[in-house]
Amino acid sequence: MIYRDRNMGGNILYSYWGLKPQEKVLEDVNNGIDDESSYLDIAEEAIPDYVGARLILATDAEAEESVDKLMATGLWKNLDAVKNDHVYRIDFDQFLFNDPIFAMKQVDWLLEALN
Repeated sequence: MIYRDRNMGGNILYSYWGLKPQEKVLEDVNNGIDDESSYLDIAEEAIPDYVGARLILATDAEAEESVDKLMATGLWKNLDAVKNDHVYRIDFDQFLFNDPIFAMKQVDWLLEALN
């Protein structure tokens, strides 16, 4: 799943900090899905089309096994973000909410991870 610019830290990265998403994310997700949707579900093979120089990967305990399988694949290992050690794992539950307390924690984590 690829989350749009208003959740999973996207609101901080794109709205507040002014960073730009990968062009395909901008076209297909931020501008391409209806306002009620929070994410775009994609096939594993399409991941390279959406990943830029950095990747923020939101996972929870239930997804760990699937994520570990993905990370063992050649598809994953060939991503520039992976090769350059620019993959940042976040706890899905910590980035699910946008209230002020969670947002302050998210800003702190993102600043630390991306610097």
